[in-house]
Amino acid sequence: MKKVLLVLNVFLVLGILPITAIGCHKTEYVSKDYGYAISYPEGWKVNSTSTWDVIIYNPNPSAQVSIVAFDKGMSLSKTVDMFIDTTVEWARNGKVLYSAKPKLKWDWELHYEYSDAGRKFQCQAYFLETPEFSFNIYWDAPADNELYKMCQDIANSFTLR
Repeated sequence: MKKVLLVLNVFLVLGILPITAIGCHKTEYVSKDYGYAISYPEGWKVNSTSTWDVIIYNPNPSAQVSIVAFDKGMSLSKTVDMFIDTTVEWARNGKVLYSAKPKLKWDWELHYEYSDAGRKFQCQAYFLETPEFSFNIYWDAPADNELYKMCQDIANSFTLR
């Protein structure tokens, strides 16, 4: 019995240490124009071609988190519908799995998936409205690896300042 517990403890430690090591060193991106911050793992890159559109990506190009901020001008439902029309349907075989108002800090949450070159991608999008701005935080990653969870953690680190 002691040997079994020892083996389980070894697997537990070996399983947790890499995840902890990956999450230990974080970098923060702050948008002063739109008043938010988001943290991401060391080694990931930021591409910000404008103040309203920021992409945080893994150097392995198969995972990214996008943050889009814009002046509030449309209703939340119209924003979600437009996102589905432009992003989900962009992938010819994209499929919405879940779309609803969650009980978290987000005003709307959307789950969708698509396949590309025989590989399945999981995707998720969060929508948040403030009196001044609307935010859309979305990500996709291959369904068969840990990058999806890392992207979700990045998105969940989004905070208003």
